[in-house]
Amino acid sequence: MTDTTRSKVGFDRLLLTRFRCIFPILFPRLCARTSLLFFLLLTLGILYEFLAYQMGIVPSRFYSDLGKKDRDGFYSTFLEASLYIVAIAIAISAKQYISSFLYICWRKLLVKRLHNLYFLDKAYYILNVLDKHIDNPDQRITQDVDKMCAKLSINTAVIIIAPFKIGYYSYQSFTTTTYIGPLSIFAYFLVGTVISKLIMSPVISYVVKQERREGDFRFKHMQIRSNAESLAFHDFSSDLEKRRLNGRLHSLLAVQLTLANMRLGLNFFLNFYNYFGGILSHLILSIPIFAGSYDYLTAADLSALISANAFVSIYLISSFTELVSLSSDFTEIFGTAHRIGELLEKLSDRNDAVTIHTEGGGNDGDTQLLSVEPDVLFQLKHVTLTPPGSPHHILVRDLDLTVRRHESILIFGPSSCGKSSVLRLLAGLWPVRDGVVERQLGIPVAPSDALFLPQKSYFTDGSLWQQVAFPLETDGILGAEEAAKIKECLVLSGSEKILERVSSIDEEVDWAWCDVLSPGEQQRLVFARLFYHRPKIAFLDEGTSAVSMTAEEELYRGCHELRITLVSVGHRTTLRKYHDKILELDGEGGWQLRELSEKEADSSTAMEKSDHRDP
Repeated sequence: MTDTTRSKVGFDRLLLTRFRCIFPILFPRLCARTSLLFFLLLTLGILYEFLAYQMGIVPSRFYSDLGKKDRDGFYSTFLEASLYIVAIAIAISAKQYISSFLYICWRKLLVKRLHNLYFLDKAYYILNVLDKHIDNPDQRITQDVDKMCAKLSINTAVIIIAPFKIGYYSYQSFTTTTYIGPLSIFAYFLVGTVISKLIMSPVISYVVKQERREGDFRFKHMQIRSNAESLAFHDFSSDLEKRRLNGRLHSLLAVQLTLANMRLGLNFFLNFYNYFGGILSHLILSIPIFAGSYDYLTAADLSALISANAFVSIYLISSFTELVSLSSDFTEIFGTAHRIGELLEKLSDRNDAVTIHTEGGGNDGDTQLLSVEPDVLFQLKHVTLTPPGSPHHILVRDLDLTVRRHESILIFGPSSCGKSSVLRLLAGLWPVRDGVVERQLGIPVAPSDALFLPQKSYFTDGSLWQQVAFPLETDGILGAEEAAKIKECLVLSGSEKILERVSSIDEEVDWAWCDVLSPGEQQRLVFARLFYHRPKIAFLDEGTSAVSMTAEEELYRGCHELRITLVSVGHRTTLRKYHDKILELDGEGGWQLRELSEKEADSSTAMEKSDHRDP
């Protein structure tokens, strides 16, 4: 969504549509826990209103008892008022507790639903890499859901109870002030609602914009934290990144300042509206009094009547002003609901899914499972490869490629020629534009069948055991046989020194592995993962670029010993001797697939070593 589109966000049909997407998640069934909690919250709200009314008319009885000097009546009223106060305190505390519990349940349901959609068919990859129309999806799932659920749990019951409360107090006001009282108050509320709506609508759009700027600012801090060492190597980088970070801060603060200026008018109106309502009740009550309607009452009874009627009028006005005052909170609710609903719409739209098992992927190509030749793992027939969203940028044209077991292939060529893109195609991350991709491996692909080692290694949180076993989850107690297998894989990959950093293989660590391991250690550890799973085929994207040629030879030897078929992407000519075929891309859509001779591999190795020899 562009900034132009965001500026048009307001209280409109689009908001209601997106809110309807969220509602079934918050209330999945009539008898669901959240539904029962909400009904309980409503019941407590009604109970509180009943107690508040009883407590509200107590002062009129005090006026009457004190005016008549009725000692027994006064102490009886005092005792009754004390009991009401205890009951009100219990009701308010219970309301606050249930509201907090409901917020937790709502957040759990909504976040888990978003997580399910976020990880379905690798939607997180689409949103963060391929399709940038949804800004900061992580912020929407974390902060926006938190804000919306917190404010919704506090204010929703108030909104639902308000009509019944207003109806009851309108009737009570009518019995003492005739039609003048409720009619004046209704007119007052109507004017307040219209003005509030006019002021609130543009505020909502700036709440949405503020959340986006918050996400951009947080993302820049995360970028610096994740790349602190790379940044520190450049002496002039600190000033540059500080300026860029301050630029995002100023952009955020500019939106917040605009929002504060817009809220100034809204807050002034709300405060004026609330306080003026307090004296409006006395103005309404003065009409029948000055008209002589209550001249027959004694001073004590008139004081009691004024107190009781003032309470009814003030409470009716406060009920209306409370609704208008909630507009400030509902700007936050509506703004975050827009962002969450937009994310739900995007994630729920399966037409945007770009996965290898989506036939055609919205393009002219196709992906199928192989039913013949069990030694053939992948087969590409007349495949034309383009980046998603750029159909005219052809990386590889009319490619024919067969990947067989125990027949390793090296993909070679200049930078940005499409080498890694071929791996993305085989992994199902990119769709087929033209042609057919046939595969033997089912969906989802188990790590024992195929494993991808991307340029940037991924390490989850947890123990060393979890890093080696990834993407499988490590549950239970680490047995002796499993521990021995882990150590064997670490030794085979040259990663045994990592054991010195932990007390045990299954020790849960509180630091990030990518922060404590060097690039070479990360690549070795990923190879330990490869040796652990021993897949039929492995795809290596610059998998040994951070290790020496000696270490590279040891790692590739380990792959051959375990009979792992390899499809490698790399720039080193020494990689040729570890493969049977080479697919050369020219960067202009052309390609050439040929056998690698032993003589060619040896000469490439000698040339590479010559290039690395000291002068």
